[in-house]
Amino acid sequence: MRLSDGEKVIFVLDGDTLLMKKASSVSWDEITRPLRKAAKRIKESDLPSLIQRMRREKRPVS
Repeated sequence: MRLSDGEKVIFVLDGDTLLMKKASSVSWDEITRPLRKAAKRIKESDLPSLIQRMRREKRPVS
């Protein structure tokens, strides 16, 4: 990861997966820009079908 003293690392645990990422000095605006763009394209009438699709995709396969 080529870390130097004092650099920050983010750890994310999702199930049995551990993700380690070097924290960068990206602004909150840069991080959320893609999310804001996507939100502009979603209409309120699309929300129920979008929620159902996300729930289906998240449901574990047996």
